[in-house]
Amino acid sequence: MPLTKTSHQSFFYHPPPEAITFTCPLAAPVNTTTNPPTIINSHVGSELTTQYHWHTTNTEYREAQDAYFLEHGKEEMETLKGEDLIAGESEWTDPADRQKEIFFRNLLSTVLEPQYASNVFWLGELKKTLQVMCVMWKIDNYLVLVDFGGWRGEWRALVEAAFTYIVMGCMISLGRLCGYRTVTEKYTLKHLIKRLESERPKSE
Repeated sequence: MPLTKTSHQSFFYHPPPEAITFTCPLAAPVNTTTNPPTIINSHVGSELTTQYHWHTTNTEYREAQDAYFLEHGKEEMETLKGEDLIAGESEWTDPADRQKEIFFRNLLSTVLEPQYASNVFWLGELKKTLQVMCVMWKIDNYLVLVDFGGWRGEWRALVEAAFTYIVMGCMISLGRLCGYRTVTEKYTLKHLIKRLESERPKSE
């Protein structure tokens, strides 16, 4: 089954329980020195959570849009628009290399890809997970897979990082053996692919 072409899209919607939309800066200039943000809106009842992660080459910024904060055991952004309750947020990175857009395009297209559906649930999820790991590893997103309180520094951060690099590294190796790659042409605008290849050594 061929992959679904999504490179022309600037809008991605993930149905419930995640209930979230992403808007990418489709028409931004290729040679821009600014970094157009990705807009994220979480709809009422969204169960999407962001796993702890870190970046090594980019600094990530987040900004709440028309939001106020409520306490429900944890801090949440919520804003009322019409009859729908939405959490609004924009994300961008420094340097302004458009990697955030490449990341979201490939991540969301993979998550929503019908090809990764399977009658055997665990098999479909395994395929999807391997592809997602390939995307995250290449585009500077490392998951905290075991929480030792690394934010405190010292040995805790080293243990967390070592565990992540070992586990994700093994999954990346398996994913590449299965033919999965970081950036897919059907998911990504051509000028973004060229930009990524020109800024980073080509390793795949």
